Amino acid sequence: EVNQIFEHPRISQDFLPLLRSWYEDAKEGNRWQTIRWVIAHCTDIYVPLKLNQSPFNVGLVVQLPEFTDEQILELAKRYGFSWALQGDASPIHPLVHMVCHSPSLVRLALYHLQQPGTTIDHLLETASTIHGIFGSHLRSKLLALQAEPELAHIYQQIVGSNEPIELNAITAYRLENMGLITIEGNNVTPSCDLYRTFFQHQLGDKFL
Repeated sequence: EVNQIFEHPRISQDFLPLLRSWYEDAKEGNRWQTIRWVIAHCTDIYVPLKLNQSPFNVGLVVQLPEFTDEQILELAKRYGFSWALQGDASPIHPLVHMVCHSPSLVRLALYHLQQPGTTIDHLLETASTIHGIFGSHLRSKLLALQAEPELAHIYQQIVGSNEPIELNAITAYRLENMGLITIEGNNVTPSCDLYRTFFQHQLGDKFL
């Protein structure tokens, strides 16, 4: 969980290059070669580092994919549900579509649906508001964009467009790392309808 130090720049700016230096030292045939690391981190927070100081662009990079329908079905069964996900008639389909099979958001939705009196219709009505079950998650994304006004302005254009938008590679990389966009070729779109709806409301002229 190395991302826990991302919010502390004075630490991360020294610690992350230190990890990279150990990786480089291992190439020299010394005892560092006996160490094997797995660095787990989320990418919501952007940490600017020089390419030759970053530990995240070396070794084998594994990105966690979105859930498949079969994986969501298996998780739903573990929560005690017996839905079928195939077809638009499935009761969970609109919610899964809204969050685009995001593992963390699907799990959060299933957890709340397990609570007495909670319905899918209610979750859908409030999902893209700060009072819904995704409120804390959405606020964290908004705070990240507020810290980067230039990115916020660009993302306002993305969520306000019905067509994919072309971005330069660095800007696309930063927004993708924040989990806010999906990249296809040189074009980007919001990564899910939940973000499009929420940020269309939040990133207005008053905010910028």
